[in-house]
Amino acid sequence: DPIDGYWIVVAVIFVLKPEFGVTVGRSFLRVTGTLAGVAAATFFLASIQPGPVVLAVLTVVVSAFAFTLFNTNYGVFAVFLTCLTVFLAAFLGLPPMTAVLNRATDNLIGSGLTVVAFLVWPTWVATQVPRLVSLCLLAEGRLGQRVLAAFTYPAQGSDEDFDQLISAARLSRSNAEAAVERMTHEPHGADKGSLALSAAEGMLAQMHRFGMASLGLLNHVRGDGA
Repeated sequence: DPIDGYWIVVAVIFVLKPEFGVTVGRSFLRVTGTLAGVAAATFFLASIQPGPVVLAVLTVVVSAFAFTLFNTNYGVFAVFLTCLTVFLAAFLGLPPMTAVLNRATDNLIGSGLTVVAFLVWPTWVATQVPRLVSLCLLAEGRLGQRVLAAFTYPAQGSDEDFDQLISAARLSRSNAEAAVERMTHEPHGADKGSLALSAAEGMLAQMHRFGMASLGLLNHVRGDGA
């Protein structure tokens, strides 16, 4: 059967992501969506037994729903994609039950392989958190130092310089916060990084307060300058 095994590769490509939490979540949605789609397609084919014309129409309608929902809800997308695959295979002459079994088996295997592959060759975001938190600390520190210097000597520093420092601090803080958020979804156990999650969250919270204080002081300096 030329279709058998094809969806294993497709499932791995669609499910495997750099972050462990996203990979596991998409694997779960892929499996549950596939099983729901298999159940719906099986019930429909067994009860109605549609002919080629009806199968062609169903294929077009289901494909429209599938690709519309791709960026909205991956689990619902998997339901419609499964129905699309089964209807298309049945339309091309493959026995419907064979298409159903192939689709379910291949996606279960593919989703399982993605989780195993991530555990064997992990890319833990926790290993990047210390570097990103350090960059955030440096960026916030540069902004704070410049603001304090301007507070002492109001004539120093242009608005453009301050805008660049503010943008750099915001970007570094956003990157660090996103990494720490992904870190919360990684499994506990082996030490994957040199910075504990609680410490990283605490440091980011303090840097956020420091950044807000710097901006408040900068607004005061600019107000005095005006």
